[in-house]
Amino acid sequence: MPARKLIPDLMAIDFLSTRRCNLKCKHCSVNAKFDEKIKVEKTEIDFDTFTRTVEDALPLGLKSVRITGGEPFLRSDIVDIISFLSEKTLNVSIETNATLINKQTAKALASIGSLSVGISLDGALSTTHDALRGVPGAYEATLEGIAHLQDSSVCFYIISCLHKKNLKEQPALAKLADGLGATRVKYNVVRPVGRALKFNERGHKVKVRHLQSAMRAQGWPKEKDLAAMEPAFVPISGLGSHLATSICKIGNRIGLLDDGSLGVCHLAFSHSGLTYGHINESGLRQTWLGSHPILEVIRTKIPNRLEGVCKICVLRKYCRGRCRAIAFLLSGSFLAADDRCQEAFDEGYFPKSRLITEV
Repeated sequence: MPARKLIPDLMAIDFLSTRRCNLKCKHCSVNAKFDEKIKVEKTEIDFDTFTRTVEDALPLGLKSVRITGGEPFLRSDIVDIISFLSEKTLNVSIETNATLINKQTAKALASIGSLSVGISLDGALSTTHDALRGVPGAYEATLEGIAHLQDSSVCFYIISCLHKKNLKEQPALAKLADGLGATRVKYNVVRPVGRALKFNERGHKVKVRHLQSAMRAQGWPKEKDLAAMEPAFVPISGLGSHLATSICKIGNRIGLLDDGSLGVCHLAFSHSGLTYGHINESGLRQTWLGSHPILEVIRTKIPNRLEGVCKICVLRKYCRGRCRAIAFLLSGSFLAADDRCQEAFDEGYFPKSRLITEV
């Protein structure tokens, strides 16, 4: 086992709570199974197992838990899970389509302490949102869920997945979000994993230059909402806050999957090369303190051994190559360059001011 000083604190758990969803999103990264029944599947870790796993992580430095899916509110115990995490004084965030949030659920969430609710909304128009989400009426159901949160004074923000057909609608979405009472809009570019792989192949992919053009033409987004943009393209004035809030913390985070597997993040389900343990085998604590080859690469080679344009980028040590799970899925290596930055470099528009030297 490596010396304890070489093992970083485990500051965050990325919890893939379920791979079930009541929508049929064309860009779903987890390729979720359609389901409308609120329950806990036999294949999903139960409440007691989850709480024991979190207790196992607390002495390692745990500060926050992000709950994602699938649709987390399809779990009948999700409010209990959030309440437990809050009682442990952890920062809790949950990502949801909000369609299952009713008045009772909103009131329960309002009684919980440190909670951040991210709600998926991909356009200012119902036609735009419903086309991506695959279920008619999804837009109105999401707005209804938001209204319940507002009535109970639960803070929330909007998550918008960017693709070619909704770029022009983002300024209107930002205004809608303000009107709904959202604290901000977080923009994510649809990434090539799960169902989104075919979605991007059909011509919906947004390159960095597409995002730049849309931002310049439409005057969006605010600097604090620039999560979708690679750091190398972010103006100096907004770079500090961008790096603090939108960079992958792969070295201090573990992914806990719905079946109890452990890996780099919630995307670990998509390839065995992203998982390195299971809670029913060595457990979370021993897995994190262990020396699995994946953990060794993450801890000893990122960011200093990154390849491609990342190797010569002045922000390498801060950006750390963005999403290492996507890099692995596209190339088979955790050290491969960020695909979007590499594409920009190959096409000649990566900012020269952010390069250490030409290659």
